[in-house]
Amino acid sequence: MLVEHLSKNARYVEVGTEVGETAETVVRHLAEAINATKCPLGWMGKPPYVAADGPILTDLLGFKGWYCLAGTETGVGIPRAALPLSCSYDPETDLVELQWENPKSGYDALRIFVRSSDGANISKSLDGNSTHMIIFRKERPVDVNSLDVRLVGYIEKVPSNVTGLHVEGFSQDERFGIPFTDNVAPNWRGWLMSSDKNAVEFGQGVRERFLFTEGDNGITHPATKPFYQIIRTRSADAQGGIWRKFLGLRGGHSYRVAARISTLEMDSAERDWSFSLHGAYNARGGADLTVAQLAGLAALPNGKRGTEAGRIALYHPVLTTQRSWEERSTGKQWRDEFVPDITVPEGVDTITVWVRCRSAGEGAFGIDWVKLEDITLSGAKTDK
Repeated sequence: MLVEHLSKNARYVEVGTEVGETAETVVRHLAEAINATKCPLGWMGKPPYVAADGPILTDLLGFKGWYCLAGTETGVGIPRAALPLSCSYDPETDLVELQWENPKSGYDALRIFVRSSDGANISKSLDGNSTHMIIFRKERPVDVNSLDVRLVGYIEKVPSNVTGLHVEGFSQDERFGIPFTDNVAPNWRGWLMSSDKNAVEFGQGVRERFLFTEGDNGITHPATKPFYQIIRTRSADAQGGIWRKFLGLRGGHSYRVAARISTLEMDSAERDWSFSLHGAYNARGGADLTVAQLAGLAALPNGKRGTEAGRIALYHPVLTTQRSWEERSTGKQWRDEFVPDITVPEGVDTITVWVRCRSAGEGAFGIDWVKLEDITLSGAKTDK
């Protein structure tokens, strides 16, 4: 998938590949796909169309940094994306800090793109080992109440997929439309607790009516995102899901986690299953939670263990979302249940959010959006 990420609703073309195909063949197929689309990347159907020059795609308009690669292809050396992109804003110093983690392979270079609703734009090249960038608002005024951030890594000039983030004051969320890599949403990673590596499968759901169309780039609400995460269980008692971290948080502050989740096809499922949303702070240093911790088999850094540890929402055969999407959150009353917000201890700067899917047979579950809000700074009220 060749993706143009100029807006938070990215447009793209995709081609199928086969084992043994050359890079020249793949590039030729990409050029043909671009030129055949109603709204080609070449732009808007106007000549010159893009062309293939051996393994190089030529005549794409604009900067090379506008384009990235997504999809499930693993044989042509596409770098892994940097993740998880996170943002923090300090009103006292008026600084915006962006943070992320690079894959073990590292990069030759990174490029970050920042755009705010007032028209301010920042495009900056970074060293391949960079894991943060600070925006001094006195020098580079940006509207922190509506900020879109995108990050791409490069190895030998080959781009990774883009990682995105939307910022509104003291909250950050995933209000963007970026195609997935290996069927897992940007910023997230898959996890599995099973001896069978195929026990859990990940998929990219598509809402066709919200895909990029000419002159319509907006994603005003999570429900208008074109892509959503599907997690399928394939064998008895499989456990798995996806997880992401939020970095650069402030010790002593309380944070609100919200996400939109769906039990998709489980209304008529006859076997036992459960689907839950969780959030918890990490240990000092921000080390990843282990699979055993995500599965509830080992204690979290706060000392709690078991299926209820860190749990924000739970669904099961008696309680489903009835094929709709429900927003669940900490700090909110839901039916007779209240889940407190997460207060980060001093010396800790990371929170992990994850979903856990368990089924005694085949099942399908979904998540399409997550948001983290610093309610110590925002002053958001607790609904109890």
